[in-house]
Amino acid sequence: MHTETMAAWVVITGLIRDESFLLGRLDFFFNQKQVGNVAQLIFSTWTGEIEKWPAVKAAIKKYEFVLVESDQPDIKCSGHYIHQVISLRNALEICPDNQFVLRCRTDKCGPESGVIDEEIAAFLTKKSYIKKVKTGSDIFDFKIGTLGYHTNVSNSAPAFFFWHDRCYFGLKEDLLKLINYNALSFSFENLIPEQVLFATIFLQEWPIFKLFFKSANQIEVIHKIFFNKQ
Repeated sequence: MHTETMAAWVVITGLIRDESFLLGRLDFFFNQKQVGNVAQLIFSTWTGEIEKWPAVKAAIKKYEFVLVESDQPDIKCSGHYIHQVISLRNALEICPDNQFVLRCRTDKCGPESGVIDEEIAAFLTKKSYIKKVKTGSDIFDFKIGTLGYHTNVSNSAPAFFFWHDRCYFGLKEDLLKLINYNALSFSFENLIPEQVLFATIFLQEWPIFKLFFKSANQIEVIHKIFFNKQ
């Protein structure tokens, strides 16, 4: 049963590139756990990565967070899509069923990208992530949301599914639906990696978007609109 009193689970995935930022994020979510907004945090990374960062390892142990280590896949694709979804899946499998999950990066997931700790705290306190899908597609049970810059702009621009992937949230079972290895079957050439993550599941229901992506170079569109590159 989904209730307004549920505490969210938090998943952080990826390589450690900014130790100071990650330590601050661990501190922040521990404080949120202390006040009952977070049930548990899972840090999902590659085997041996945590040994390179003793302070991070110590913080995870101190706060009694969960560490998930996976063997790094020997495959390359645009935006490291496979790496992202493998580390995400392995973390989500630890989360209990029917729980809401907030996923963050280890870096580039702060004020510079529009992800503000105060807003996350308010967001978790008000449980504003619990929004059931009422009409339309039957893909998700609850809405999936994102935090950060460019999300609102992309909704009104010809850059479909270009939503922020630095901090997003949803029901565990819905987030698992984003993970689709069939994404490798179509070209990444004209797509931004965020679009691949969010679009793939919808392409199965609305194949017309495949035609759009083949005809419109999304990389050129996004660079022009969002990054002022001609």
